Amino acid sequence: MGKFNLIYLRSGKVILSLKSVESWTDLQDRFEDYLASLDFTTLQEVNEFLSLEYRLSKEVVKKLTEQIYALTEIELDWEKGKSD
Repeated sequence: MGKFNLIYLRSGKVILSLKSVESWTDLQDRFEDYLASLDFTTLQEVNEFLSLEYRLSKEVVKKLTEQIYALTEIELDWEKGKSD
């Protein structure tokens, strides 16, 4: 899988993860409410996808994803990204 995983959960949360996985089944094992996931090679690809899919400005997307290298896994909070 790609370096970055965008993980969708049934609870409505979206997680961006840098944690290494072999396949989506590894993610399913880690997240009880796993729904789906997308993998990306670069953070730029993630940011472009989020900007297009959720119609967010590049600045908002950057705020949402900028801590991924420090934390390795973050929950994307659309409202927080817009208000900061």
